[in-house]
Amino acid sequence: MTLPSRSLALALAVFLHGAPAHALDPRTPLASYRLDTFGVRAGAPRHAMSIAQQADGWMWFGTPSGLYRYDGMKFELFRPRPGERLLGQYIGALRAHPNGELWISYLYGGVSVLRDGHLRHLAGVPGKPIGSVSAFAPDGADTWVASTTGLWRYRAGGWERFGADRGFPDGWCGDVHRDPYGRVWAADDRHVYLLDRGAGRFAPVVELAAGATIVDAPDGRVWVADGVTVRLLPAPPGGWRAPPPSPVRNSTMVTLFDRDGNYWTGGCPKALCMRRPARIAGRDVFPDLDSGRPDVRDGKIGSASINAMMEDREGNLWTSTAAGLERLRDTRLVPLVLPDSNWPGLALDRTGAVWIATSDAGLHGRLWRAQGDDVAAQRSDQRSGIVAMGRDGTVLVAGRNTIERRLGDRIVARHAMPPRGRRAVARDAVLLLAEDREGIWLYLGNGRGLFRLRGGAWEPPSAHPWLAGVIYAFVDGAGRTWFGTRNNGVVLVDGDRHTEYGPGDGIALGAVTFVDAQADPVISGEGGMAVLQHGRFRPLRAEGVDLANVSGLVATPDGNRWLGTARGLFRVPAAAWRRSMADRGQPLRGELWDELHGFPGSGYGSSPSPTLRLAPDGRLWVAGLDGVAVYDRTRLRRNTTAPQARVQALVANEQRYEGGAAGTLRAGTTRLRFDFAAPSMTMPERVRFRYRLDGVDAAWQEAGGQRSAYYTNLGPGTYRFEVQATNEDGVAGPAATTPPFRIAPTFVQTRWFLVLCVLLAGAAAWLLYALRLAQLKRTWQARTEERIAERERIARTLHDTFLQGLHALILRLDAFAARLLPGSGERTQIEDLLDVARKVTEEGRSQVLGLRSGTGAPDLASALAASVALLRTGDDVDVAWRETGQPRTLDPDTQAEVHRIACEAVANALRHARARRIEVTLDWSGPGLVVRVADDGVGMAEELIASGLPGHWGLAGMRERAAAIGATLALHNRPGGGVEVVLALGGDAAPAPRRMLAAQAPN
Repeated sequence: MTLPSRSLALALAVFLHGAPAHALDPRTPLASYRLDTFGVRAGAPRHAMSIAQQADGWMWFGTPSGLYRYDGMKFELFRPRPGERLLGQYIGALRAHPNGELWISYLYGGVSVLRDGHLRHLAGVPGKPIGSVSAFAPDGADTWVASTTGLWRYRAGGWERFGADRGFPDGWCGDVHRDPYGRVWAADDRHVYLLDRGAGRFAPVVELAAGATIVDAPDGRVWVADGVTVRLLPAPPGGWRAPPPSPVRNSTMVTLFDRDGNYWTGGCPKALCMRRPARIAGRDVFPDLDSGRPDVRDGKIGSASINAMMEDREGNLWTSTAAGLERLRDTRLVPLVLPDSNWPGLALDRTGAVWIATSDAGLHGRLWRAQGDDVAAQRSDQRSGIVAMGRDGTVLVAGRNTIERRLGDRIVARHAMPPRGRRAVARDAVLLLAEDREGIWLYLGNGRGLFRLRGGAWEPPSAHPWLAGVIYAFVDGAGRTWFGTRNNGVVLVDGDRHTEYGPGDGIALGAVTFVDAQADPVISGEGGMAVLQHGRFRPLRAEGVDLANVSGLVATPDGNRWLGTARGLFRVPAAAWRRSMADRGQPLRGELWDELHGFPGSGYGSSPSPTLRLAPDGRLWVAGLDGVAVYDRTRLRRNTTAPQARVQALVANEQRYEGGAAGTLRAGTTRLRFDFAAPSMTMPERVRFRYRLDGVDAAWQEAGGQRSAYYTNLGPGTYRFEVQATNEDGVAGPAATTPPFRIAPTFVQTRWFLVLCVLLAGAAAWLLYALRLAQLKRTWQARTEERIAERERIARTLHDTFLQGLHALILRLDAFAARLLPGSGERTQIEDLLDVARKVTEEGRSQVLGLRSGTGAPDLASALAASVALLRTGDDVDVAWRETGQPRTLDPDTQAEVHRIACEAVANALRHARARRIEVTLDWSGPGLVVRVADDGVGMAEELIASGLPGHWGLAGMRERAAAIGATLALHNRPGGGVEVVLALGGDAAPAPRRMLAAQAPN
């Protein structure tokens, strides 16, 4: 094995071996970490001298151009609140305290403390400047400060200097550190000193070669690095023990231990170097800069000048350089660092080895084999990136002149390429390679076509014309070959038989660029993806993922499906796959791992071989346009750090309120915008938000990656906004809530305005009612005057015609009776008729008087009795009267209609019933009046009761009069014989005009 091969094998062996980790995985080669660079275009500050991360996840950078903060998506220059200011622009050291404070120092002296958005400055000692600070060390309620003027302690609001009288030399102090055991260490350029708390003095412990940095390791040990060596400091009395995790993170100068024990230094010749934990175990001293050792790897960071380093709380490593900021982090898919790894192909042999062929458009290729922990380049003259799995467990490698059959380090056999014709080009491009139970399929470009090696001889393309236009081949477990064609078809070849599928079988994909038949036969192409069910292909779709030109599919033993798409690796859980197979309306739902997760470049648009392979050890190998990556589920690290959402501001009608603390917004506010963030440093692009406005939203509103929420057309009231964030692994943080705020109402939105509106509406209604009443009064007054005039005309007519004529008739009858013998029968009859005539005359005069004055009419009972007396012609019919209850006064028109209806009923009984007795009842006991006229006569036919006698209008007139006054009229035969007429007049049944006239009548 060549030296480059051995070196690469050793690097990949480290990558492929070990236990799961929680930060930057020690098994990953340094070059395989994902490196993200943030420069000026990203808004990142340059030359940051210090980095700090507070407990809420926000990162802070102290730079020569000011103080910056970062939430994973946006760098912001810190701007103090109105009335506050920083002491200078050039920020030196930063220190995040667990109590939420951020301590800030300046190049030209001074210390400030930022807490809850407010700045306060620590007053210095008169005549004794604090100087430029290089380090802070919180110590309970105190804070130690290392500066150019010496070692200081800030206690109870005042400064205390530790100089030669307290055991620490006067002058410069390079570093101060409080370790997990409560011990305080300080260093100058010669020694490391330890504080004796009982004596209040420092004493030298370790001699240094130069200025030093004191750092903690994750196992609890404390080290000092002076640029030459890294030395273990003395252990505490109780021995070393792992410290509890800290909620905050702070940078060191150019050296640190990460949480997995990797030692990082930024001063090595190639910018960033790392020493593995295994190289440190059992040693108290090791070289600080040792690029020649195999456990130190050259970094990919481009700047040789590193100002500060920090591991954030999610396990990512940050460095500050002259160009900006750089972040190293793990990815789910770990890329292999292989030279010339474009357009790779993958295959497996029966030993579990993974074969990788890389090429440049099939012209220049290299071959690699990963066997266990060993990945090595293979000697071969093949210059093609096409590899395939042989039926006997070997691997086929297609080259320029032969097809090699390989297993392990041996070439088991060679198969010559199909013979070239006289016009063939000297170099054939291999576009397809597969082996089924009958032989090898080989598709050669440059117009040569598909060949088949069977029985030791090559069959030309003309031997299988139905396979013209194939572009992909898959061999299933039964040894059959499924071909995808460029003309929207699939051909299944089983020995000498073949089955063709096309548009009539449901295929509508255009060119079929991928086929897989491990379980459910699945195809993919330019038009998407389809699955074969019940003899037909039905389309498959996915939620949020394009399934066009899928280039790989793997089904793991747990039933999950992995699909190689153009955008990345799509993981579909087994339950989601089953749901979609059972219900064609259910899309595939899963998780997409793209370039941010380590997917190597973009996916293939079309690949001659599957881009996904599942090795026997459970690792998934993934090929992309830019190389190969590996997913090992045993080493998958989920980000368990919950992002803490924060409402940054409430903007109301262009007025900004920091933190959403708005109190009461001015009247008329209708538009609100809430700006929020949630610091997350691993994959901030995948942080998702949801929010709701209490008082408006009944449920959470999904915002996706948007970091603002908008509301319009809000009314007055009290509101409260809350937002929650979820990281890329579905870990949700606590909801952040604004203080309750109120939108003041305008005058038209107040209760007083509502009361005023109600009063005005009532007044308007009353005015309209009064106007309408006056209008009705005028209308009815005009009608009354018209009626009175009509009555007077009728009264004059009755008086001048009917009564005068009747009076003349009476005079003539009197004269005639005077000539008859007294006591004779004729005179007696004439005198009886004269009595009737005089009564009619009196009744007529009474009616004329009523018409002229509207008053003077007798009560209803008296009027009825008088009218009935006139109707009777003898004593053969007995008329009985009964009145119950308290009689009431009816308006004249209503009384007249009731009188006429009752008279008509009595007249009908006298004329037609042949009755011996008639009973007339006036019942005032109810709310209205009920008039009953009953006889004991012969009764009436039912059809006469319903419609009356043809040509007679007595019954019809009675019903019309009853309807006119709002009364009901009923006729029915009595059980014992005769007819009963019932007129029922309700208490408010009289028509409105007549009730009004009655109300206006004088008492």
